[in-house]
Amino acid sequence: MAKTAYLCVKVDPEKRPSMGEVVQLLEGETEHFKTLTEQFIPHFNP
Repeated sequence: MAKTAYLCVKVDPEKRPSMGEVVQLLEGETEHFKTLTEQFIPHFNP
């Protein structure tokens, strides 16, 4: 959940996930989380 929150507090709004994406993350769609972290945190390595 902390990683999801981190994505939501980016200074640049363009780098934040949409509310729909946040819901998917909170519901546990891990593949979607991997895609988002690669998109919004390019150097993220889980």
